[in-house]
Amino acid sequence: MKKEFLKKIISLGLLAAIALSPVSVIASDTPIADNDAIHISVEKTKLRLDYISDVVYSQIYTQGQNVPLKMDMIIPRMDTKVPIVVFVKGGGFSRLNKDQFLQQRMELAEAGYAVITVEHRLVPTYTFPSSIIDVKSAIRFLRAHADEYGLDKNKVAIWGDSSGGYAAAMVGVSNGVAEFEQGENLSELSDVQLCIDWYGPTDLTTIGKGLGEEIEKSHYSASTTEAMLVNGIAFGNNAGGSIYSNPQKAQAANPLTYVDPKDPPFLLLHGTADGLVSPYETKILYEKLKENNIDTTLYLIDGAGHADDYFFQTKVMNIVIDFLDKHFK
Repeated sequence: MKKEFLKKIISLGLLAAIALSPVSVIASDTPIADNDAIHISVEKTKLRLDYISDVVYSQIYTQGQNVPLKMDMIIPRMDTKVPIVVFVKGGGFSRLNKDQFLQQRMELAEAGYAVITVEHRLVPTYTFPSSIIDVKSAIRFLRAHADEYGLDKNKVAIWGDSSGGYAAAMVGVSNGVAEFEQGENLSELSDVQLCIDWYGPTDLTTIGKGLGEEIEKSHYSASTTEAMLVNGIAFGNNAGGSIYSNPQKAQAANPLTYVDPKDPPFLLLHGTADGLVSPYETKILYEKLKENNIDTTLYLIDGAGHADDYFFQTKVMNIVIDFLDKHFK
């Protein structure tokens, strides 16, 4: 009995030792997955992009309501701080969808630029210079928080299309104009180092110039958005009026008014078949900038309309990337 008991003790001890020992791989005839896997080599040529949405850059209490203004960020992750492209989407001064132009924004981000799409106040509720004050406030916010997001605060470009192009041009030509500096982070500059204007109005009194008598006459209405941008709507004590009602106010809202030799380099694009904002608008800005010896390049895209598919093509975006690279890289 003692011998049998000892055998059981020894057997249990051996089992315990096996259970506590490191697991060993037991050879078998089962195929190993690694033998069946397809091994590939991958070259790291694309940047990782981070998307940060709905960042509130300004909280404005005005006309009895609280207005949070937001921005969306596409930030490439690099070992160095990333140059900034602030993008303002157009919408006839009266609407703004910061989800649009995703393809173009992604292409810029993949080229190594942080693309920041910003909201601003819109007509008819708000008038000039609210939108310009807002975009400049967004730029100051980005500079104040540059370290948090890995941004290069010394390399800021502004880009916009249509009414967003108007805002971009206004910001580009108004570096240092004190009346547009309102809100928070006033210890930071709102100046930009580059400006990219896609088919934006530059003289609010000539948006329809050369587009035919019917279109030109339509801009005499007080209900056009450029008229509401400058004069508001006829309500209460405000008389409203067309863009021609108050030439001084219209001139004060024109990018052409602020052009001077201190302005940054400009890149201008416009379609020759634009039936909404006349190509004349971009041509006169180009001429004014050249008169002031500003480094300016104008591209007229043959057959392109207003914000149509031509502006979604890689060839067009490469023009923008080359412009940014020339000055920022």
